[in-house]
Amino acid sequence: YVDEGICAQTIVLGAREKGIGACMIGSFDKDSAARLFELPDNLRPLLFIALGYPAEKVETVNAVNGDIKYYRKSKTVNVVPKRTLKEIMIWELNSSD
Repeated sequence: YVDEGICAQTIVLGAREKGIGACMIGSFDKDSAARLFELPDNLRPLLFIALGYPAEKVETVNAVNGDIKYYRKSKTVNVVPKRTLKEIMIWELNSSD
């Protein structure tokens, strides 16, 4: 599924560059979706990509004490705490980073 993932990520990043929001959806009944879209037997959907213009702004901030719970800054701004790169990367034992 590597090629499909690369294609999906390219679509999502290209959409974002144009100001379009995107969400990859992989949790759905693939057989039902294939029937709904009348796909031939040799084709099955792997994921959907929902595209649209965001109704709100998303801000990312560094997580404090590991708290990654989303919260609202205002009616139209959603804040998404993220762990720092240093917290999620596995560094070499001798690394001073």
